[in-house]
Amino acid sequence: MRVRRNTECALGTITPITTGKGIRYRLRATIDGKRESLGCFDTIDEARAQSQAYYELLHDHSKSLSVAAWGRQWLDDREGRGTHRSVKDTRALWDRHIFPSGVAPLTLRSVKQRHVQEWLRELVTQRATHGPRKGKPLAEQTLRNALNALSSAFSDAVAAGRASGNPCKGVRVPRQARTDDDWTYLTNDEIRAVFDLPHLPAKQRTALTVAIYAGMRAGEIWGLRWEDVDFDEREILVRYSFDGPTKGGKVRRIPMLPPVLEELARWRRRDDVTRAAGLVFHARDGAMHTKGYDAQWAKKWRSAAAIRADVRFHDLRHTCASHLIMGTWGRAWRLEEVQVVLGHTSRTTTERYARLAPDSIRRVANEAVEQWSDDSKVAPGLVNDWSTPNSPYIQVPETTEPPIGFEPTTYGLRNRCSTN
Repeated sequence: MRVRRNTECALGTITPITTGKGIRYRLRATIDGKRESLGCFDTIDEARAQSQAYYELLHDHSKSLSVAAWGRQWLDDREGRGTHRSVKDTRALWDRHIFPSGVAPLTLRSVKQRHVQEWLRELVTQRATHGPRKGKPLAEQTLRNALNALSSAFSDAVAAGRASGNPCKGVRVPRQARTDDDWTYLTNDEIRAVFDLPHLPAKQRTALTVAIYAGMRAGEIWGLRWEDVDFDEREILVRYSFDGPTKGGKVRRIPMLPPVLEELARWRRRDDVTRAAGLVFHARDGAMHTKGYDAQWAKKWRSAAAIRADVRFHDLRHTCASHLIMGTWGRAWRLEEVQVVLGHTSRTTTERYARLAPDSIRRVANEAVEQWSDDSKVAPGLVNDWSTPNSPYIQVPETTEPPIGFEPTTYGLRNRCSTN
């Protein structure tokens, strides 16, 4: 048995450990009386450099480090380690909403919860300076993302001994009263109009089909590889996005509804070549498409199909969720099933799609009216039961046969999603 030898460093010790990828070096130190691991590194020099960086942070006598100064160090460190998703987006949040704010010049140890709440109240009054919401109040999700970015920085400051606590804990983004939907989706007629376009290229047709009928995020579509498309099991393994892993950091499997199965099969066999590996949709140089690429949806195909200008490429994902819940493409799916397909970590997020189903609401109302008018079933003076077995909100499994190409009851989800 090989004896591990610790190496003393500026802060704590470095221990070589054996992993599946060979020897790596673990940095450990005692901070505030608690033994902590500060990460594993490929070389001992990297571990020493990280040790020195932490040492300088912990022993810097400048106790008045400002939020802005710490934020710059924190962002640079995250970018240097390369272990965090969307560092670019996090930096953009700091540049727009934190660095210019009144909380930025305050010292880490002086920031209290009231300062964070005041900062949020100020953000609520600001308006977007770019993008589709330009000139409008900042979206509630933007406020939530900014708060999370500040909170993450404070959590790491606490771990590094630079702050005594995280003042963001317990702070909630104020709910905004709305008079319009914060997202939209394509109607059945609009979906038909898109795929009826006579000059829609095969690549764009396939990508839009996957977006609408599989509900995948843009990054997940452009990161999809043929190795993860299982035509025998009729499912897609979602593993990658723009910056590596998916948004939730979890691998998930989603069923291929008939349109997805057919279009991907055609796209795979184009030019008389059957592809077995590589990106399903790649740029001209063979690399993955970058953020912002939308298969020319906003530039060309949306207007060509006479679709409303407010429907973004991301709204095609909303389209999938909405129609699954409405039961447009078969039986109405349960919220738990849609949550699995879309990869939501919280059911609350999925529940927001339920109100995007006016067609289902009208259908339920029509069924109620028909039942109400049936004199043979309704006694005078009694209110009839509007919760009919056919209501998509009751979710009673239908007894009719599912559409061709769909698996019974679960449409391909099998034992991964309950139908009880």
